[in-house]
Amino acid sequence: MSIAADGITDIDLVERLRAGDTSAGGTLYERHFAMAVRLARRSGHPHDAEEIASEAFARVFAAIRKGGGPTEAFSLYLRSAVRNGAMSLFRHRARVRTLDDIERVVVDHIPDHADDGHDIDTDLAAAFDALPKKHRQVLRARVLEGLSNRESATALGISATAEAMLYMRARRALKKSYLDTESGRLRTAILAFRQRHASP
Repeated sequence: MSIAADGITDIDLVERLRAGDTSAGGTLYERHFAMAVRLARRSGHPHDAEEIASEAFARVFAAIRKGGGPTEAFSLYLRSAVRNGAMSLFRHRARVRTLDDIERVVVDHIPDHADDGHDIDTDLAAAFDALPKKHRQVLRARVLEGLSNRESATALGISATAEAMLYMRARRALKKSYLDTESGRLRTAILAFRQRHASP
C-alpha cells in the first residue's frame, strides 16, 4: 500500500476519485506516472512509453469512475494496465505488418487499390481467416515468415512439390475469398468500369 508524506494512501485516493474527486486522480497520476513510463519502456516500447502510460491511467481512471477498478493495490492494477496496453500495441503493429504482407498476395490480381472508403484491413483479415487451415499455414510460412519452398515444405511436413501446389491453391483461394468481401467486389467493379471506359 502506497502512503505519501501526507499520510493519504493510494486506496484513499481511489475512493475519492470513485466518489467524484478528480483532484485525487491528479495525485495518483503524479505518484505513479514515472513508474508507469519505466514499465512501458521495459515492455519493449521506449518511444511510446509515455503514451502507453497515459492511456493506462485513462483506462484505470475510467474503470474507477464506473465503480470498478482497484480495491487494494492501485500500483499493481496500473502495472497490469500498462502491460496490457503495451501488448495491445505490439499486437496491433504485428497485425498491420501481417495485413500488409497478405495484401501483396492479392495485389497482383487486383491492380486498383485506391482508397474507396472501405476498410481493406478488415476485409483482408476476414478473407484470410476464412481460408482452410492448410491454406493459412502455407501462406503464413511463405508470405509472413518468408520461408522458401523447401523450408515451408519441411515445416509443413510435405514434399516441396506438394507445398508448391498447395501454395498456388492457397493464393488463388485467398484471391477468391478477398473478392467475395465488400472491398473486393467494389474494387472489381471499379476496375471493370475503368477498363470499359479507358481511352483506346
